[in-house]
Amino acid sequence: MKDTDNPSAREERTPPPPQGLPWYIKAAWLGLLLLLLAQGAFAGAVVLALAVAATLTVLREPGAPVPPSALAETVPAPAAPPPPVHDPLAGVGRMAQALLPVWHGQLQAFCDVLRPNGDDLLMHIAAMHQLQCELQQLLQDQAQPDPQALQRVCQEWGEHGEQALVGLQFMDRLNQMVDVLQQDQQSFLQQQADFSEATAEHVNGWLQALEARYTTEEQRKYHRLSAGASPHANT
Repeated sequence: MKDTDNPSAREERTPPPPQGLPWYIKAAWLGLLLLLLAQGAFAGAVVLALAVAATLTVLREPGAPVPPSALAETVPAPAAPPPPVHDPLAGVGRMAQALLPVWHGQLQAFCDVLRPNGDDLLMHIAAMHQLQCELQQLLQDQAQPDPQALQRVCQEWGEHGEQALVGLQFMDRLNQMVDVLQQDQQSFLQQQADFSEATAEHVNGWLQALEARYTTEEQRKYHRLSAGASPHANT
């Protein structure tokens, strides 16, 4: 294959267009030559003419072509992007933003357990207090209290007392719920130094382990609601 078939070879061999001297320089050389001739300095005129011819010849000679590789070397390479800045608090923030809504949801679960059971417990305690006052009135105001009235008051007092004891059982459930939440928060504080590289996978693993420790349906219900609203879970 001939070099003329290669566009890059043609570009390297193509000389630049000749560039002459400006007109005012030519006029100055010509004026000096005429002045020397007019004064009879023939030898000086010849030397001047040769100098002009040599100058024009040098200006018209094409220079050596610059290879493309040399041009590429002169172009500065693009600056490398700066390395990413590692923020050790990013993982801690990811974990905290995922867990805080879940912990708040567990407080709602506490209220769901406490509200109906607490109301029933207070109702039975109030009834027992009322029966106690009625029993005291019967014993103080009557020399011979009505046996049936005494039996009724004592029976009702016992029934409300049993219901109050049943109602107090919800406190065990509530204590277990509080323990789970407290243990999870303490674990977070103890392990937060290891969360600098925490990802969404770590968040989901933590939430799944927390859900496995629940003992009531209220805990599971609010866990799913609040975990689904977390910006860093399941992503």
